[in-house]
Amino acid sequence: MKKLVILLMGLCLIGCSRANYNPEQQETKVEKEELKNTTTVCTRDADTVTFYATGDKILKEERHMIVDLSGELTENANQDELLARVNDDLVKVYGNIKGVKFETYWEENLVHVVLTVNYKIADIEELEKAELIDELEDDANVVSLEKSLLSHQKAGYACSVAE
Repeated sequence: MKKLVILLMGLCLIGCSRANYNPEQQETKVEKEELKNTTTVCTRDADTVTFYATGDKILKEERHMIVDLSGELTENANQDELLARVNDDLVKVYGNIKGVKFETYWEENLVHVVLTVNYKIADIEELEKAELIDELEDDANVVSLEKSLLSHQKAGYACSVAE
């Protein structure tokens, strides 16, 4: 179960970054170009983070992590029991946060965890408390794609815009 603890810590360590969002400033910055919807994918080892954004404002994030818990399988702990423990731990940390959902499943002796954050309905302060986003500017009201990508790239992720 040490790997599970490390997995959960990894979720917290690479948070996204808040920023102030003023649509008028954003439009001026883009200079008459329409704010584009983009999908940006960041990968590192077996982890993938996908950001769905309009301009610099992240609307949704999907984080897909894969962890090998096959070494934890014993006569007393089968796949279903290990998955139940993973789910219990995730519920304790993220279960009561509006806009956050997760899915776990086994595939080829690996546990897959998909964590989704819908920033359109999530409470920014609750996300900060759960360390899903960095605690930055007090008056920030959205999650910044640019700042989040920089944070992920510093942590070793390779990021690119999906076509």
